[in-house]
Amino acid sequence: RKIFEAITSLAARDEPIDILTVTNELKKNKALDIIGGPYAITSLTERVASSAHAEYHALIIQQKYLQRKLIELTSDYHSKAFDPKKDVFDLINELQGELLSLLRVNASAIKKIDEVVSGVFEIIDRNIKNQGDLTGIGTGFTAYDKFSNGLQSSDLVIIAGETSQGKTSLALNICNNAAIMFNKRVGIYSLEMSESQLGARLMSQVSEISSKQMISGKLNPLELEQLNIKIRDLVESQIYIDECASTTLDYLINSITGLKIRKNIDLVVIDYLQLISNKKQGGIREQEVADIARRLKNLAKELNIPIILISQLRRDKNDHKPTLSRLRDSGQIEEAADVIWLVYRPDHYGIETIDFITGESYEARGHAHMIIAKGRNIGTTEFILKFNKRITTFSDSDLEGPIEPGFQFEELKKAPY
Repeated sequence: RKIFEAITSLAARDEPIDILTVTNELKKNKALDIIGGPYAITSLTERVASSAHAEYHALIIQQKYLQRKLIELTSDYHSKAFDPKKDVFDLINELQGELLSLLRVNASAIKKIDEVVSGVFEIIDRNIKNQGDLTGIGTGFTAYDKFSNGLQSSDLVIIAGETSQGKTSLALNICNNAAIMFNKRVGIYSLEMSESQLGARLMSQVSEISSKQMISGKLNPLELEQLNIKIRDLVESQIYIDECASTTLDYLINSITGLKIRKNIDLVVIDYLQLISNKKQGGIREQEVADIARRLKNLAKELNIPIILISQLRRDKNDHKPTLSRLRDSGQIEEAADVIWLVYRPDHYGIETIDFITGESYEARGHAHMIIAKGRNIGTTEFILKFNKRITTFSDSDLEGPIEPGFQFEELKKAPY
């Protein structure tokens, strides 16, 4: 009767039925000794356990491994928690990392080519059925979205520029647009600003009321009413902010992974790269930054979400126009990134025109020059956005750049001019 109950339980869960699975089920129900142990089950049939359900048997082994690791972890940290020399926040962060690593235990990621090809055809089929919809997450900026089809899953996107060019504003714009216009779940990690400062910046972008006025000044009744009306969509959106209690890379990775598990976020923004510390790497700062960029790229792949990472550029007094060679601390950032988006506002330096690589020029006042200097799967391009300095907000421009979506800078090298 006990054996039959075990078999029917397995059948009800649509799980395979054989000697090993039935034995495991009886053991879980504490009935194995009652029926005479594994030998009694074996004696009921002459059939030897086959490889037909090898995958399920492997899953049982995997679960036993995870149970053992969990017992080891809890025992170890139970002892560590009594050590007065241990910093409790470091201990919690360390334990969270260990627990999250257990969650990542999965079947092998190695796939045969036919599975890979099948996956590509699924993407092609989905793109055809989209009927013009973006394949990635929309930024809300028409020129970029048409060019790239949005922010793609597993991409590491670097937004870089000199100080006061609007890097953070651009990233927050993308967050607002992704959350409100495209109903995406967004995580924001700031190592520089407090949650109230970030909140005011986000509110300013949707309400058109200066964040400085919100934080440092007084709003009149009309402005207060305008604010209450226009932030309704923002309040209802799924934006999650972490002002980062720690600046370590391990903290960031653990927190982002946890947020993905709990809230299933679609997009992450980190502000900014040069403030992240990497204790494990040590040594030369350039190597530390390179390691940070690589690990965040791996995290984007693992969680299958785009990660936007803001980065500083080294200053060049002779030429303020941004270039890849000026990425601060590491040339290897370029290698890890899928997309590098350079932000440039010439009027900030008193320059009156925006000059495209094709030779076309546009009025710089109230505009920003956006340069996609690297696009692993999309190529390179440049375009113009409007910039409202009072509310630090970017928006689509009426000025059309000469470079159409899909244009490659490499083509210019071959051109007769």
